[in-house]
Amino acid sequence: THLALLVPPHGATVATRCHEKGKMSVRVAPPSVARGVGAKHTQRYEALKRELEEFCAKGPQHDAATPLHHAAEEGDVPLIRALLKIGAQVNERDAEGQTPLMVAASWGQSDAIRALVEGGADTSAQDDGGDTALHEAARADEVEALMTLLDLGAEKDPRNKLGATPLHLASHKGNNAATKALIRGGAAVSGAKSLMRGGYSPLHAAAANGSTECLQDLIDAGSSLRHSASESSLRGGSATALELAEDAGQERTASMLRNASVSEFDKYGMWGKPEGDDAGGTSGG
Repeated sequence: THLALLVPPHGATVATRCHEKGKMSVRVAPPSVARGVGAKHTQRYEALKRELEEFCAKGPQHDAATPLHHAAEEGDVPLIRALLKIGAQVNERDAEGQTPLMVAASWGQSDAIRALVEGGADTSAQDDGGDTALHEAARADEVEALMTLLDLGAEKDPRNKLGATPLHLASHKGNNAATKALIRGGAAVSGAKSLMRGGYSPLHAAAANGSTECLQDLIDAGSSLRHSASESSLRGGSATALELAEDAGQERTASMLRNASVSEFDKYGMWGKPEGDDAGGTSGG
């Protein structure tokens, strides 16, 4: 099985192969076969050859990861650029459908993210579960990577196969830094764009999982306290974030939501704040 077939400048050829017996090797045609190759190109060639030999020494890559995936994980920008220059596919998928950009995001490799996007990486590409690079950065609480992706034009509210946005993942996991960054970056905290399958908002995710800091950030950003998810396994029907917190035994988040509801009542009266009134936050609707 071919893992990669790379054709460097000046006619040099680099290929990695996984043999039938499970052993890996690197086969390299030296750049000296081409005319006009200087010391600089020879040094670059030798460095790339060493990198590929190290990659092969790790044994068969059952996850179908390419050298570019590994360079992205390590944040090795010179190698990323060298691989792209000699023909590596920037949006190549591994066994889980992940691109090198997703790998870089999950490991917080911001410089690698920039190099990959400059090389044509698709920020909206989705893996087998529908997650994008922004989902990966949010899940890992890698704020610099997350902000880099947003700065490079990544969509703020992409949905995975469950309909979850990066803000859902950050809120669910209690990743406060990522939650703050996403809110600052304009991710939807209320309205249609903020709802995943079942009608759950990021506030529901934070409430049910006891993510107190994320919950407070979402409340401060204007997330709707009254919105009910359409599915609740314990109640057999719809449930607000407060009801989900109570059902999950998350007393701290439940208490915070009760206090927030009292404050909202004092300000807006018995009907509460209109769901479209998200001053200080992002409605997404």
